[in-house]
This record gives sequence, structure tokens and C-alpha cells, in this order.
Amino acid sequence: MTGSDSGGFTLADKLNLLFRTVHPADRDPYSAREVADAIRARGGAISDVYIWQLRTGRRTNPTKEHLQSLADFFDVDPAYFFDRRRAEEIQRDLLALQAMRNLKVRAVAARLSALPEDQLDAVGEILDRVVQALQLPKGGVDEPTADGPAPTP
Repeated sequence: MTGSDSGGFTLADKLNLLFRTVHPADRDPYSAREVADAIRARGGAISDVYIWQLRTGRRTNPTKEHLQSLADFFDVDPAYFFDRRRAEEIQRDLLALQAMRNLKVRAVAARLSALPEDQLDAVGEILDRVVQALQLPKGGVDEPTADGPAPTP
């Protein structure tokens, strides 16, 4: 898996999105060490340095087992790493989760939850037009960041 793969995101982008969004709401994102420790506790074999290398794009061709272990840890379909359509669906869900953590977005979502389905579709269309008018990036993903300083391999 190299470069811009399924879903238009690189492997590093996908991993960084998982790290930013998939964690309990009352804590900071998991560190590479926490993820590696949890995967090893489940019988997998991966190091925090290797995860850091994947997140920074220094390594781009992990084994299927590594991707399966990462998908299991973050509780996402492993197809996130392989299938373009599935990756796009999961990315939308993750970005929605990320947005929902914002208090203002939660307040708006609470108000929207009372609307009927057809009105929700209309609101979605309006939001699409606003995003287009403001020329915001469609993915909404920030630049990837690794947690902490670069470890020495």
C-alpha cells in the first residue's frame, strides 16, 4: 500500500485519522505505545516505533496481519485499508465523530435530531453549498501528526 490509496488518503492519513478520532471522549488520543502494547497483549506482534513509522509515512507497506491488528484495535472494518468505497464510508463516519466532539456541533446535532428525514436531507444540501462556497476541503482532515518526538529506530 503506497501513496494515495483507497479513499484518496494515504495509509498514514488513515492511521492518523483513527488515532485522532477513535478514543474515549474523556481522554486524549491513544499513543503509538498504547496501541502497540494492546495489540501485543492480544497476541499480535507490532512495535510502537513501527506504528510511528506507518503514521509518518516512513513505512508504507505493512503486512495484512499488522493492518488487521490495527483495525481490530480501533474497531473498524479492515476494508478501511483496502477498499476505496468502504474507506470513504468509514472516513465519513470518523470525521462525523470528530466533529461531534465539538460542543457547538453537538448542540446543532441535538436540534437536527428532531427534524424529519426529508428536512435533514435539505439541511445536508445547504451545508454542502456552504462548504463549497467557503472552498473548504471536502475531507476535512488535518495534516497528519505523529505522537511525540521521532523515536530512534
